[in-house]
Amino acid sequence: MDAKELFTQLCRKLNVESDRDGEAHIPCPGCGKEPKRGHIHFSFSERGGNCFVCGYQIGIFALAKIVGFDLGKKYEPPLPPPPKPIKEKPDWLKQGWEWVTKYNQNPLSQSKWAHYRGVSNIVVKLYWLGYGTLPPYSSRCQHPRLIVPLIVGHQVVGLRARTDDCKCDKWLSASGTERLLYNGGFLAPTNLTQLRLGNSSMAKRNGIVVITENAIDALQIEELCGGWAAVATLGTANWLDEWTQALLEYKPEDVIIAFDHDLAGNGASNQGEYKQMLADWHTRNPKSTKVPTPAGITLINRLLKAGLPATLYQWPKTAPLKFDIGAMLGCPY
Repeated sequence: MDAKELFTQLCRKLNVESDRDGEAHIPCPGCGKEPKRGHIHFSFSERGGNCFVCGYQIGIFALAKIVGFDLGKKYEPPLPPPPKPIKEKPDWLKQGWEWVTKYNQNPLSQSKWAHYRGVSNIVVKLYWLGYGTLPPYSSRCQHPRLIVPLIVGHQVVGLRARTDDCKCDKWLSASGTERLLYNGGFLAPTNLTQLRLGNSSMAKRNGIVVITENAIDALQIEELCGGWAAVATLGTANWLDEWTQALLEYKPEDVIIAFDHDLAGNGASNQGEYKQMLADWHTRNPKSTKVPTPAGITLINRLLKAGLPATLYQWPKTAPLKFDIGAMLGCPY
């Protein structure tokens, strides 16, 4: 083995890389001085090593012996760790349709959904909306909730649940719930699983697509707005590049982003509202110094950059803060 090959093998063994001058840097084997971060003082190359603190010098072959390198055997890096086992889906997902059917057939389902947003019985049946307690061990909340099943093709891939009478978080997901674009199946009906597009069942749509946060907002827009298509991200930070591509292939006339009327959603319509939203945000995040950019603005920039027609919904000045598009449609809470 020549010096050049030995240098390469030593770098592998010591897990270091050479710089643009062909030198690698490690703690000095002579003086043993602990290096400060970014200030390692011993360097070596195929020509040997040198410490600029203690003056220690050593040849490349002698250095190899000191660090325990077997000169008679080519160094092979250790085998990578075995891949982590694929995590099994939670037990409840194995009986996903049984749970969804149970929730949907709960005698309270239709009345609970009608009280929440005036959701019609047709929508409750069509989208398998239900009422009940999330499967045991799938959520920290075990109170009865309004249940929105997430379905891709013919497979249940998760549950979203809205609080009813309890004081737990407003929206929760059962463990194992997959990330998807709710009601987005119309964008690419033959490629639902790969693109993670939730199935959809509403009538024929025209060229308008509305993006909302809440699944029920999307369903109500489709029911009440004359053929508009609507999808829900189920969270302002949720957006995948493949969904942008699906929109491009769908060729919409316009994409309207209608997130909630708060700092995390579409943001403010005027300076006064922004000050109120900012004060509320600082109250809830007293230790944070970075103010988030409204998700609606971030998303519209992504869509416009991709070449899509996109519009940010402007909340009326009279709209209360934290309002959502479902409320704008006149639906009671």
